[in-house]
Amino acid sequence: MEQASDEATLDDVQAHLTQAMVEARSLLTQARRHMAREEWLEAFQLLDAAEDQLGIGKRQLILAARKGGWSWPRIGRALGVSWQAAWQRYGPSAGRRRRPPTSTPTPQSGTAAEAE
Repeated sequence: MEQASDEATLDDVQAHLTQAMVEARSLLTQARRHMAREEWLEAFQLLDAAEDQLGIGKRQLILAARKGGWSWPRIGRALGVSWQAAWQRYGPSAGRRRRPPTSTPTPQSGTAAEAE
């Protein structure tokens, strides 16, 4: 008999996130029919907290991608934004006002290996 692994796979993450989003959307739809207007603020705060947690997870994945050798252009393409936008939002000084590097992307960026 195989022993269950403690490591999550991408399929596990996708399944859990999909289920959580569907359940949250359904609960919000049901709850808003019965919520007093005063409770809307609390619901907004709950949604903001959930969004913050997802943002933390995204930043951790981007950091892992950078440590794994991904360039900013590749990360930008994966996020559907320019490399500059990705760098500004998730780069080393994200949250602080700083201009992106003015140099062009490294020679390895834009190679066939990155087009995966």
